[in-house]
Amino acid sequence: MNKIVLTIEGKRYEVSAFNHPGEGIRGIDLLDYRNKDVTEEFDSYHMTNEPWELLEAAREKGEHKGIVHLHQDDDVDNASSK
Repeated sequence: MNKIVLTIEGKRYEVSAFNHPGEGIRGIDLLDYRNKDVTEEFDSYHMTNEPWELLEAAREKGEHKGIVHLHQDDDVDNASSK
């Protein structure tokens, strides 16, 4: 399986297991954004604080609702096993 790692505000997240609840995701394949900085896109698509709160929870817990916060030294291939 291709891991989907996104960078948002300088922080890396593995989101392959995340089930996106939003309507705006239709027609968007997150694989197209794999291994890219998506800060600008993330900010423009999300109009509430909830997405930012999900990222914050992932940073605090290591994983939250399928979002895994990766540290600089994390091996992407082993990220979902945390």
